[in-house]
Amino acid sequence: MSKIGKINISIPEKVKVALAGNIINIEGPLGKKSINVDLDMFNLDIIDGKEISIKPKKVDQNSKRLWGMNRSLINNAVIGSSTGYEKTLELVGVGYRAALKGNQLNLQLGYSHDINFDIPEGIKIAVEKQTTLKITGSDKQLVGEVASKIKTLRKIEPYKGKGVREKGQHILKKEGKKKNIKVTFLPFIIKAVIKSLKEFPRFNSSLDHLGENLVLKNYYNIGIAVDTPTGLVVPVIKNADNKSILGLSEELMDLSERARISKLKPDEFKGGCFTISSLGGIGGTNFTPIINPPEVAIMGVSKSIWKPVYDHENKEIVPTFMMPFSLSYDHRVIDGAIGAAFTSFFSNAVLDVSTFE
Repeated sequence: MSKIGKINISIPEKVKVALAGNIINIEGPLGKKSINVDLDMFNLDIIDGKEISIKPKKVDQNSKRLWGMNRSLINNAVIGSSTGYEKTLELVGVGYRAALKGNQLNLQLGYSHDINFDIPEGIKIAVEKQTTLKITGSDKQLVGEVASKIKTLRKIEPYKGKGVREKGQHILKKEGKKKNIKVTFLPFIIKAVIKSLKEFPRFNSSLDHLGENLVLKNYYNIGIAVDTPTGLVVPVIKNADNKSILGLSEELMDLSERARISKLKPDEFKGGCFTISSLGGIGGTNFTPIINPPEVAIMGVSKSIWKPVYDHENKEIVPTFMMPFSLSYDHRVIDGAIGAAFTSFFSNAVLDVSTFE
């Protein structure tokens, strides 16, 4: 037996149901619907005006196949006439927007021309925030058809996900061409800095404009000083703690490339918590970086070099890779003892493989 078909359909208040031959008429606050039922195959009963029962006269493969479908069609009509159906569409793309013009929906979907969509009878469309459409109606099938037609006017682009989509629809994007991502020491330094900031929260803070209140931050936006033809600029990697070494490397490449051709957006310079100035590519043994207000600390990283170091335990000189770095901090917030502890912790974090997992 059909699991769906054998369940009776409840008739809500304000919904009227009547049989006229093999036609069942359903009328409610939002509309009316008539459905043709094969009474040679099914018994259709209205029980006390509160329930609708549909049962096959003879249970066979054909009746079982159509039983659940007929029950669903009647149930959909009952729901549609009482509460209705709705679908929400989102327009995703630069310049995409919608507006109502009489009985037409005007759509701008990135083409050279606007699209005017005729709204069929029985359907209402509301435009919310210019990029969100709410389609409502009493006929479930018609609501679905209208939503489907609008979606086909600008199908989802598979790489960036632009187009018309249903709200909450998961888009499986295709992977674009892979870039040759260069991995340097800097992403590893960023990871070690973040681990240190979590251990010493005062370094991940800022003073208000009066210098009276300390604001501790629970996010990790790392500013990176980039040398450009017009001087140093400091774009910010947002939520750097949530990114992998490869992800950080890719973002560093992108920010650096766009910084050198002056293509960074104003928002990409805002919201920094801590800055790293890596001048290893320029050379030099060490330098004193200047704090980038309202941040309270900055790290300067110089060129890494190999140096001979005496190993007391084995009594031998071994070549050792050295990375000179310096730390500047605001003494109103951080004293020398905490600064030294941060430096020591960072040095160990750089050498700890678990930092980069």
